Amino acid sequence: MLTSIILLVLISILTFFIKDKYLYDELDYEIRYVAYVIDGDTFVDKNGERVRLIGINAPEIGERCYEEAKARLKELIEKKYVKLVYDVKRKDRYNRTLAYVFVNDLNVNLIMIKEGYAVVYPDRLNTRFLNEFYSAEKYARENKIGCLWKD
Repeated sequence: MLTSIILLVLISILTFFIKDKYLYDELDYEIRYVAYVIDGDTFVDKNGERVRLIGINAPEIGERCYEEAKARLKELIEKKYVKLVYDVKRKDRYNRTLAYVFVNDLNVNLIMIKEGYAVVYPDRLNTRFLNEFYSAEKYARENKIGCLWKD
């Protein structure tokens, strides 16, 4: 009996920590259709709502790598259904929705950083994947991956 109780407690603790650190809250997401991409970190859904990818910053229009970053995000999400996963803060100062974007369970925010099209843009409230983002940026920079880090 005691062994069963201990095992149950351990499973509960492990489930809590694994879900908290690595997975997204299944109750805190929406599916949206991407109408078009504005740049490497922002898009507009079919209802006209602007969505900003949390934790990343891609080049702005006129900056080096703008076209490449925008093209990569278009390739990943434009004209597709995506899963928006939310964190603590849901809107930015421009009233854009803030979200981690997933396509086929792949974290698009992370892909943009790891492939050298965006850098980490930390937010003090939205930190769910921040450690993974920093690791991806370090990897891209050290290996000169993507437009931002190649020679």
